[in-house]
Amino acid sequence: MRGNFLRKLTAVALAGMMGLSLAACSGNGDQAGSAGSAGAASGQSLKVMLSEEPGEGDALGTALDTWAKETGNTIEKIMATPHKDEAVEKITKKW
Repeated sequence: MRGNFLRKLTAVALAGMMGLSLAACSGNGDQAGSAGSAGAASGQSLKVMLSEEPGEGDALGTALDTWAKETGNTIEKIMATPHKDEAVEKITKKW
């Protein structure tokens, strides 16, 4: 009987702590900007190494192009195929 009471008490305490942690971590609508737009710097370049040539309906390429247009940044797509390792060597020599 006492064991069941302690289990129920522990469950209620944990549920209460979870509820408080969710309330503490939730944001309010009064903050200006969002996490995505707060740290976006324009005029920078992002280099992306792709493992193969993009096909028709390239979702990643479309997302990258949209991001670049919205933030004012540029994207440099580097193709690295299994037969052409010189692209990988070219990048690693720069770093």
